[in-house]
Amino acid sequence: MGVLNLSDASIKSGGKRTTFWDQATAWNEGLQLISTQSFSSVSTVEFDNVFSDKYVQYKVIGAVKTSGADAGLHLRFRTGGSNNTSSIYNIQQYVGNGSSQGGVRYTSQTYWFEFLGIAKSSFEPVVITELMNPYQTTYTSGLKMGGMNNETASIQHDLRALGTNATTSFDGFAIIPSAAVNLTGTISVYGYYKGE
Repeated sequence: MGVLNLSDASIKSGGKRTTFWDQATAWNEGLQLISTQSFSSVSTVEFDNVFSDKYVQYKVIGAVKTSGADAGLHLRFRTGGSNNTSSIYNIQQYVGNGSSQGGVRYTSQTYWFEFLGIAKSSFEPVVITELMNPYQTTYTSGLKMGGMNNETASIQHDLRALGTNATTSFDGFAIIPSAAVNLTGTISVYGYYKGE
């Protein structure tokens, strides 16, 4: 077996020869951390300049508790440091709780409600949130899947398809609680690297 000389390495890939360092960049493609914020006793959490043309799809993960009452963690997009409060946010929701389940649609809202679930003083919701095309000048869409135990120890499942009815380019977002509570926790934004 030969020895790979890293100072002069090359790898044959796709019918052409590329340098080792080019190939190493390709190996790093995939989910990449863009920004993480840890916060304590704040009324809102704002992320600016996290969306760009480098990425098309994003994942937002949060572990957040409230200072008191339960509160939905709503999302509003931001551009240039300002929240978009227009009625552009649409939601198709399906909730399953025991033998009860049902769907409902909300259109022309001023935010995506419960984007990171419902936070409690003693509970962090388990949520998977995905975004598509927030920076591109096309319709932004998203998907939220959540699960939680409530106070009666039953498990609830929540699935939401998210959309906008405007082709605005957004470079950030804010997480805003539905009640007058303070938030403590960590929120991270990841991008799915699309290659160069």
